[in-house]
Amino acid sequence: MSLSDGSSLTYSKLVLATGSRVRPIPSPGADLDGVRYLRTIADIDILKGDVQPGKRIAIIGGGYIGLEAASVAKKQGAHPIVIEAMPRCLARVAVEELSSFFAEAHQRRGVEIRQDAMVAAIEGETRAESVRLKSGESIEIDSVLVGIGILPNQEIAEAAGLVVGNGIEVDETCLTSDERIYAIGDCAAQINWLTGKRLRLESVPNALEQAKHAAAAIANATPPKPEVPWFWSDQFDLKLQTAGLFQDADQLIRRQSGEEQVSFFHLKDGVLIAADCVNDPQSFMAAKMMIGKRGKPDTASLADPTASIKDIMKAAMGAAV
Repeated sequence: MSLSDGSSLTYSKLVLATGSRVRPIPSPGADLDGVRYLRTIADIDILKGDVQPGKRIAIIGGGYIGLEAASVAKKQGAHPIVIEAMPRCLARVAVEELSSFFAEAHQRRGVEIRQDAMVAAIEGETRAESVRLKSGESIEIDSVLVGIGILPNQEIAEAAGLVVGNGIEVDETCLTSDERIYAIGDCAAQINWLTGKRLRLESVPNALEQAKHAAAAIANATPPKPEVPWFWSDQFDLKLQTAGLFQDADQLIRRQSGEEQVSFFHLKDGVLIAADCVNDPQSFMAAKMMIGKRGKPDTASLADPTASIKDIMKAAMGAAV
């Protein structure tokens, strides 16, 4: 392996943990001063000056990063305007019901949200002063935060001749197409044990689990049991905890315990495959266990907030497939 300083290293096993980078916005004016991205602690330090009381900050992208940034900006007294190209926020990562819940929660707290709004250009002389939409509308701002996703850092793997697609393709042990090279984290695309589909999951828990599997394979140790994928997002006083992957679901059950305490359960052929729980940690933990055991919960009980989630879980585990 050659290094940039001209030196080289030999290895018997190699782990690629190259991570990812922000996706740049392909719009005129993207290089103006005041256009930010959020990836590092240094980025956060710069953003602190943009979210002062009265400042208008355009947040391009209504995914989890964009909504989390909007909540922080609003709490600091700034005026965030979320601009989302899709018809709804979280369109790529959540069902419509969860998208609506978060959009309404943000709007109640004073966040301005523009959905189905395409950015045509970021305008200003030397610094971002406005965002022009393809509809022709111009939104005056003091700064811009771009949060439109990330790209896997897979170039070194591609140059090495490894199989890549949307990420570096790995097996269940995180081994690449080279028997000496492993890949983990945001850069790795792995066949998920729950869905049977190759996915690149962008989360801390996934990176940690892949690291454990790669380490076990390299050390010829017993691999850990696969874990249910899980994620979280903190927005204002709303804590979302998600378990599993909802994309193949054919049934949605809503369990509403309060105005801002709600869980959405996703089932396929009666089997719980995912859950999105807002301010409902007990349902999240129960759902995570049921998903891992392929539990089949009683849907009427699941929809009833007065029914014990622990009892539902016990019954479902007994009916696991």
